This record gives sequence, C-alpha cells and structure tokens, in this order.
Amino acid sequence: MLLSQSYFGIGIVEDNADPLKLGRVRVRIFDIHGNDKIKIPTNKLPFAHVLHAANNKSKFETIAIGDWVYVTTLDGQN
Repeated sequence: MLLSQSYFGIGIVEDNADPLKLGRVRVRIFDIHGNDKIKIPTNKLPFAHVLHAANNKSKFETIAIGDWVYVTTLDGQN
C-alpha cells in the first residue's frame, strides 16, 4: 500500500441505515462529492466503514445523520 496515495478529508454523514447491519455510513466528502445532491444523490454515495476506539467498545454509538466526520481513503480520491 502506498501511503502517498491516501486521501484525508472531512465529510458529513447522510445515511446510517446499513442494509448489511455492519455499522457502515454514507458520507458526502466535501472535496470529492461536492454539495450537489442532484448530481450525486445520497443513495449513490458508497458505504464507508467506521473506526472507533478499540479500548472503549461499550460506549460505541451509531453515527448520526448530519455528523461531521474525518475521512481517509487508501486509494486517493478514486
């Protein structure tokens, strides 16, 4: 894995109803998806896996729609 191809950014959670019940969310990443929900509707955003503190599993809560999140990808903006 080339770390130089990683992307780091900010996004907003638009959907937290993961049909596979894996805790994934759909995030609109500002630099990648923009604000135009006509061009890229929420249901076309990919599901993203959520990371949380491994030492505090008992307090993990579902991320709410409208929450701002820090995002990283392993393959750049693609």
